[in-house]
Amino acid sequence: FTISSSEGGRYLDAPLQTGASAWSMAGIARVASPAFPLALFVRCAFRLVHPWPERRDLWTVVSLTVGAPLYDVTFRDGFVGDVLTSAVRPLQDLAYTVFFLPAGLDAWRVGGLYYVPGGDGGGGGTFDDAAASVPLERNWALHTVVLPACAMSPMWWRYLQNLRRCHDDRRRWPHLGNAAKYLAAAEVACFASYDPSVRSNPVWVFCFVAATVYQVWWDVFQDWGLLEWDHVGRRFRLRTARLYRGDWVYHAIAAGNACLRFVGMVTLIPPVYLSRATGLLVIGRGGPGIRMAAETAAACAELFRRTAWALLRVEWEVIRTDGAAASSSTVAVDGDGPAAIGGPGLDSLGMLEPMSIELSGDVRGPGRRAPSIRARKWWREGVTLES
Repeated sequence: FTISSSEGGRYLDAPLQTGASAWSMAGIARVASPAFPLALFVRCAFRLVHPWPERRDLWTVVSLTVGAPLYDVTFRDGFVGDVLTSAVRPLQDLAYTVFFLPAGLDAWRVGGLYYVPGGDGGGGGTFDDAAASVPLERNWALHTVVLPACAMSPMWWRYLQNLRRCHDDRRRWPHLGNAAKYLAAAEVACFASYDPSVRSNPVWVFCFVAATVYQVWWDVFQDWGLLEWDHVGRRFRLRTARLYRGDWVYHAIAAGNACLRFVGMVTLIPPVYLSRATGLLVIGRGGPGIRMAAETAAACAELFRRTAWALLRVEWEVIRTDGAAASSSTVAVDGDGPAAIGGPGLDSLGMLEPMSIELSGDVRGPGRRAPSIRARKWWREGVTLES
């Protein structure tokens, strides 16, 4: 791996200039440079689909999320969509890799990769990064279509999912409010992506802050149901129904989520853009090294925030679903045993049960469309489709 990198090329540069015998190492470097990254990428892509019987459920769940609003939306589908909104940077890196590999292989075939042979006939030569430069800096499709689409598509899917739920449930709230959250975030990121000059505009900054604060509010009061109004003390307090021990868990996750929400919004905005005047790639504020480190840290922080967010999101869904089931059913007590205190998602002791793909949010399994509202009504009322 060392000799296949550009640093390995510089390492071999000194012996080659002095006429030392390093041709075997140079030949390995020419082959290893494209072979190692390509083999790693092909291996990962292959494992995503093989063995297919084990990967089918994964891609079925993803297709149900991407296929919004064609399918009924379950908690599982919305949860996967939320996770995808936090994976913008990995999705963009994957798209960049797909564009980079064929261009890099073409540069290796035409330009001899990093090695620039010397003209003295003595076997001298240099390894030059410019000799293997890949023309992605001027790729219009990559920087104006593909990379922005990686940032906007997850929010678009969640937006459509909420519209579908509004249609199926016949309720505007909270589905339209949730859809507005994703629409506002997408608009803010879209303006910054295609017109970077607006990032210093006070109106855009206000919209950026307002959209982020709205997301924080939605997390606390809707996705988590974390606060409830205390009519005696006339103030907000933590909800009484909780599954985690210690109030500090909820305070820590809420505080960290509020701060990292702003970082998550930054990850939606590409760090580089194509100049309209020159058509060249322009890096934002800060040097390339500082910018790369900051973007990597922001992407990792967003994934960490989403993980902590998921803990409270799943907890609240279990509590809410169990409470709805308990209020609509009777508790049966037999002659010898105690009353059943569990419900969907809880065992007989009130503890969390493992959530399977098939049972999360709906009784339908992967790859099967849920019945329509009319069909579910017929099923509950015991009316046949023919009648």
